[in-house]
Amino acid sequence: MPVWTPGSYLVREYSRHVSRVTARGASGGPVPVAKTAKNTWRVDASPGERVVVSWVVYGHELTVRTNHVDSDHAFLHPAATYLYVRGREPEPVEVRVEAPEGWRTTTSLPLAGDGSYRAEDLDHLLDSPLEIGPHRMLTFEVNTVPHRVALVGQGNADLERLAEDLPRVCGAAADLFAGEIPPDAYTFIFHILEGAGGGLEHRDGSVCGFPPFSFRPERRYLRQLSLIAHEYFHLWNGKRIRPRELGPFDYTRENPTRLLWVAEGFTSYYQWIILRRAGLAAVPEVLDELALLVRTLGETPGREVEPVAEASFDAWIKLYRPDENTRNSTVSYYLKGALVALALDLEIRDATEGDRSLDDVMRSLWSLHRSRPAEGYTEEELRAMLGEAAGRRLDREVDEWVHTTAPLPLEALLEKVGLRLTAGGGPGEEREAWLGITTREERGAVLVREVLRDSPAAAGGLAPGDELVAFDGWRLGPLADRLGERRPGEEVRLTVTRRGRLREVRVVLGERPPVDVALRPAEHPGEREEKLFAGWLGAPLSEAAREPAPRPPDPRPRPR
Repeated sequence: MPVWTPGSYLVREYSRHVSRVTARGASGGPVPVAKTAKNTWRVDASPGERVVVSWVVYGHELTVRTNHVDSDHAFLHPAATYLYVRGREPEPVEVRVEAPEGWRTTTSLPLAGDGSYRAEDLDHLLDSPLEIGPHRMLTFEVNTVPHRVALVGQGNADLERLAEDLPRVCGAAADLFAGEIPPDAYTFIFHILEGAGGGLEHRDGSVCGFPPFSFRPERRYLRQLSLIAHEYFHLWNGKRIRPRELGPFDYTRENPTRLLWVAEGFTSYYQWIILRRAGLAAVPEVLDELALLVRTLGETPGREVEPVAEASFDAWIKLYRPDENTRNSTVSYYLKGALVALALDLEIRDATEGDRSLDDVMRSLWSLHRSRPAEGYTEEELRAMLGEAAGRRLDREVDEWVHTTAPLPLEALLEKVGLRLTAGGGPGEEREAWLGITTREERGAVLVREVLRDSPAAAGGLAPGDELVAFDGWRLGPLADRLGERRPGEEVRLTVTRRGRLREVRVVLGERPPVDVALRPAEHPGEREEKLFAGWLGAPLSEAAREPAPRPPDPRPRPR
């Protein structure tokens, strides 16, 4: 059984949910089965004997990468469901579904004439989830390719609007590749369920999770469309345009690559570019989302510790296994990879007077895939395509931006398109005192969740897990209010409990970093800047001056 699933780079030990593995021979009698490793079973059958192997899988984890089965529906994630025969991975596989009466099956696997589903080989099988239940369906075509959407659950989604907007999202993504959509059909599975979230790309489809009431107001709806655009763009970047290490897969162990900043980071950048080109996101919203990426990177001390190429390589042990030190020790390849994509896009546009862009690099990668679909690209091939698009090698930029922790020159590059990067808490606001921690509440207690590297809290000796009890001798109360009374440079006394013992920690408060970042037009942009901006976002630079719609609340803890 696989220990991981493509697109989610963590050994998940799916076999822990398998029980009662049995086998019977042609006569119907039992055949001995012995477990030989954590995810491997040996069936002691005679050579040439037909054997039927049965097993039970427990599924009650509602994510896009695990099984969830209850009386309402069954979502079967392939890597968490199927056993396979070692050595026979290239052979075709037939899948038959016996569903309760009134339930339908939706999957990207093609349906054969006898009612079964057929996978070309193991890779195809493990990249084709099944949604089984009484779900609703939407259908549409983009460039003659049928698209289906399985809608599981209820919420505040406007289905008529989705039916109008999804073809625009898919069409805008396909336009980047001359309208070519690789599969014969594409299947979305949308889980609109309490506790659902995230997305996972597949060869001919994707699965996206949405909390039921997450489609309004407008900015939240755009966020959900951006997730859909992200997973759809993987149809090219990630599933077909892929690093050489990501295929053919070894499903029994990690498959590390240093290029997830391209597979995921570029996709995170293009998800907003696609919405802009589809006419669904206005310029201010796109710029505000890019500014949010800049702010989030600035709040990540790990950006100064681990290059994004190494963060890609470490995905298996860091990104998918976060702890209280993750923000200090690493950087998300989604986050920094998206900003590297932005920087490369602007660099190429500047070098070519707007004649070429990162789009040309993606098209070159697509052409390379079509010429050798079984083999992924290397970093050197990517560098060559970047150089071809820019008219000069960009090795120095890739070396610095990807393989070191040097800061990205975003301010200078954004100036090329007439934008200035501003940071601050708003006009007239004073900088606030800052500890450099995030907190969580647990049974009424305020606990330190993270202590940021090189922060006042770290210098004072606060530790993750400390319970904050008092501030300058007074019962804690809201931490933000207490910090608001003090100024940077003042010393405060924090009473904490650590492993059951009271102790006092003295901290000299620092100055809180800018609480927000914005992208605004430069005061006196030139004709060249106006042209490059229009080529980039398809609108005059004056559009950037409008205020974006309010952002939805950020669920991630902000440092105080």
